[in-house]
Amino acid sequence: MKKSIILVYILFIFSGLFAADPGEGKYEEYIVIKYLINERNFKKAETLIDAYLKKYPDDPFILTEKAYLLADIKNDPKEAVRLLKKAGESYPGYYYANYLHARILFSEYYEGGGEDRESVDKAIEYLKLSTEDNGNFYSSYFLLGVIFSETDQFEESNEYFELANRVRETPEAYFNMSANYHKLDDREGEILAHKKILKFSPDNSHILNILSQLYLKKSDFENAAVYLEKLSLLDPGNKKLSFKYLYTLFAAGENEKFLKISDGIDISGSSLLTYARAFILCTKERYAGAEKLLARMQNKDLKSQLLLADIYNRKQDYYRGYRVLKKIAEKDRDTIYYSLLLQILPGLNMNREITGVYESLKDNEKILKNFTLNECYNIIFAFVNLNKTAKSLLSARNFYRISNEKPDELKEVIQLFEDFANSEDIEVEKISFEPNFFLILNLYKNRGKYDSAISLINRLIKKGEDEAYYIELCEVYLQQEKNEEAEKLLEWLMEKYPFSVLVGNYYAYYLALQNRDLELALKLSAYTLKQDGESPAYLDTYGLILFKSGRADEAIIYLKKAYKKNPFEPEIIEHVADYYRGKGDFKTIIDIYKKAIANGVDFKEQLIEKIKRVERSIKLKNK
Repeated sequence: MKKSIILVYILFIFSGLFAADPGEGKYEEYIVIKYLINERNFKKAETLIDAYLKKYPDDPFILTEKAYLLADIKNDPKEAVRLLKKAGESYPGYYYANYLHARILFSEYYEGGGEDRESVDKAIEYLKLSTEDNGNFYSSYFLLGVIFSETDQFEESNEYFELANRVRETPEAYFNMSANYHKLDDREGEILAHKKILKFSPDNSHILNILSQLYLKKSDFENAAVYLEKLSLLDPGNKKLSFKYLYTLFAAGENEKFLKISDGIDISGSSLLTYARAFILCTKERYAGAEKLLARMQNKDLKSQLLLADIYNRKQDYYRGYRVLKKIAEKDRDTIYYSLLLQILPGLNMNREITGVYESLKDNEKILKNFTLNECYNIIFAFVNLNKTAKSLLSARNFYRISNEKPDELKEVIQLFEDFANSEDIEVEKISFEPNFFLILNLYKNRGKYDSAISLINRLIKKGEDEAYYIELCEVYLQQEKNEEAEKLLEWLMEKYPFSVLVGNYYAYYLALQNRDLELALKLSAYTLKQDGESPAYLDTYGLILFKSGRADEAIIYLKKAYKKNPFEPEIIEHVADYYRGKGDFKTIIDIYKKAIANGVDFKEQLIEKIKRVERSIKLKNK
């Protein structure tokens, strides 16, 4: 049985679907059930469903909702089918019940290796009944398209995908149509389908690349050039035949051939091909080679600068990435630039800089609307970390307003901030998304509301255990000066997560601060570095333990590595400063502090005071 790419989209499109037929408004409970399922509150929805079925055991709509939970949430397709059959006795044509039944049958057919043809034929019958009952139900047409494609009936498959698109156009339907056209060797149809996908995402490099390949296969170089230019910003001045050939290979996605040929040709004269080789190396996670190529370029264009900054970001070399981005001219700073900057700045803990980026862009909807949800959260978190709750709320509202998709996460953030403004004790049951737990947790810690913070963390742990949650709990204990509770928790964590680099580093750092069990701390820290030798946090921990062990000259090697990657982290700064303080080199300490101040770190006021104290020490020393 072939494993078609089409099947990937079944889970993507159909997971979480539920019926949308309230029985002409007869049941108020049904509206609530629909809402709960939509909110993914399945446990509560099932409780209401079961109560409802006690009153109306033959209700086809609620039986179907119960079947959905059994099939998709509880993985009990047999019981789901039993309920769907029961629903069919009172409403044989109910479109959603027939659709669910068909989907279960087709899953069984697929998991059985495509041997049970009877199951797939029945699935098709159910889906046709579904479309007769509701001619505007997209999912039934889509699944028919999938089934016919999987059974090698590609023309019939595309007919149903066309019907699905008449109900609601989606890139998934066109993607599957393009796969069918490919199997039918219909290049024109394949091209048309991919062009349709571009309507939804004009800058989709994968689709642009496919289109360029299709036109190249047709020897239609004019149209190929259109998509090649969009993909790679072709240098029109490069006339060398070999360079053109390499460019075409890159644009067409022939990466292995490109690497093999470019390895024997001097491409240093072409910024485009240098970028292309570096980009392909990055896709293979060969970052050192890509960095070397880009770093030695004389005149880096925008895309090469951005790629180099991205490499440093992936290597957790945040400061070098930051420096590359800061050299990019303001006129060239596009959405990709700001997105990358908002990925790097959190690694440097530069909340003021993050909020400054947002303030400079808050009226630029063209850029802001293209930020990912994570990048929006980085800005919201930065305001929270600076204890600027009102600004956090304003930024969340702005992102939600300009977003086309209206993410539920941001909607919840807004409500939580509004609730927090009225009462700092948030009902944790109102929080559904993990990032929002940590937002409120930071607010609590900023306000010193540690009991509320602990309650919130315990709620998060109940949702799903994760060592990061326990580390947060340990942090709160330490902030409360409950060292005994913190240490017991850490010892328990080491038993529960013996191979966790997060737990190992945290415990090693804790022991270093306590200046005890340094041999154990060094062993734990060495393990974390073996797993991730790029992390400035892990490098700093190892250096600190060596320093505490009296091995200062060894320690500074690791502390400098950590400092080079992140010279704006308070702990890293102080650990390096402690080394130079021991050497009596106060000038270097002042330089370290001034560098951080000049880059606008969050704690620059404290550093100014520290400089004054160092300068007083120098005066006393010189008396």
